Amino acid sequence: MGFLRRHRILILLLLPVAMGLVWLVYEVFASLNAKPAPDTDYGAQMRALMLEPQVDRDGPGFEGANLDAAWEAFVDTVSDTATSADEVVYEVAKAVVGEDAGLRGYDWSLVYRLHERESDIADGRLIDGLSEAESLAEIRAVHAAMVRELESGSHIALLGPLLEQARSGAPIVRPWPSDSRLIDVDLSDLRRTRHASFFCTSLMFVAAERKDWSTFMDALEVALWLGRVSACDPIFIGYLVGISQHALALERIRVTLIEHDLPADVLAEVARLLDENPLPGFQHAYRGEKIWSLDVVQRAHDSRGRLIVTEVNALSGGGMRGWPRRFGNLASIALPRRAETESLFAVMYDRWIESAERPCFKYKVLLQPATIDYEALMDRNPLLGVMFPAIGMASRSAWQNRHEREGIGAMVAIERYRAERGVLPASLDDLVPAYLEAVPMDVIDGQPLRYRVEADAAASRPGYVLYSIGVD
Repeated sequence: MGFLRRHRILILLLLPVAMGLVWLVYEVFASLNAKPAPDTDYGAQMRALMLEPQVDRDGPGFEGANLDAAWEAFVDTVSDTATSADEVVYEVAKAVVGEDAGLRGYDWSLVYRLHERESDIADGRLIDGLSEAESLAEIRAVHAAMVRELESGSHIALLGPLLEQARSGAPIVRPWPSDSRLIDVDLSDLRRTRHASFFCTSLMFVAAERKDWSTFMDALEVALWLGRVSACDPIFIGYLVGISQHALALERIRVTLIEHDLPADVLAEVARLLDENPLPGFQHAYRGEKIWSLDVVQRAHDSRGRLIVTEVNALSGGGMRGWPRRFGNLASIALPRRAETESLFAVMYDRWIESAERPCFKYKVLLQPATIDYEALMDRNPLLGVMFPAIGMASRSAWQNRHEREGIGAMVAIERYRAERGVLPASLDDLVPAYLEAVPMDVIDGQPLRYRVEADAAASRPGYVLYSIGVD
């Protein structure tokens, strides 16, 4: 006791130091042994969200076992179709250019994008080792061979399994995992669905040239369905792939309406397929990205709510997770905790979800980060810097697709009116309610789409102009 009394000041000075050393040892030990501590099943939330836009509101719904079987059948069918179609492309190209066919990267899109490829070559994007004239000659020869192959009709049967599944009405839901990171899910099926869409769109091109409207409609139905399934996958990449597939089908409809006179019954079927295969709104992708991001957040923090810096480095490709690098986890002392990061992601995505539900002409105003300094937040929160989505490109693509969908729907209605009545409508109001529920709005400014009939007395088939003011 005498010692304590004599040295109490020294003890009082050393006690905080000792406590600090104990705390430091604890922090080092905890950092070196930090492990993710997930506690929420975000996989189940992703599955429910993907199912949401696919289930008929009046239908009974589907049990988990049925969803798993439908997904496996979808992946197998798409893979078989895409693989078989790609093998045909390779064999056709090989017959024209020889063993170098595999290096050329030919796919079915050449059938309907020949002019684009010709323009690319004219701009200097030549086939390796070939001159401009040789490049043009090769792609034209491969294009002609592809068209002849499709015209033979021997590959139409490839549509059969996909068409059967599309008409079954079974929802297609990716089996997002409950016990592992959502970010690690294999998304290679999206590439295969794109290849299957190329094949469908090529069939539409050739079928329209031959007036084979039955094949045209079957290929269109599959193309629209594939785009819708991909867009229902609630992440940006899935949604954007779905938009690109949908855009291929819409563009082929537009070109076909311009270049061909479609029978009234075919036009009515086109309108029906467009109505039955809408894409979910862009807020669907935002909601999925929110869930996906929150799963990353929970798997990048330990049981104390501290950030595991090595997990963030792994996400960004920043290195290994070995013991020396785990000392970097000590930096979590100065970084936001899990609750703060989750709150930040939730607020951020809720703001974007709200913006996506508004008309396009009000969208940019809401996107302005008047109260959120994203750059400053990313400097303080490394996880946000790694996970911040490319919302600009994604939102533009979404609004562009909706813009195209409104325009193509109006074109189909105009052509149905002409096919049944022999004249063009004087205004878009004439299409309501027989062909359209309402006059389509220009998603850019919220006004009706612009339409006028072209007065050309010499024209055997009067034309019209249908347009939007555009994003600029």
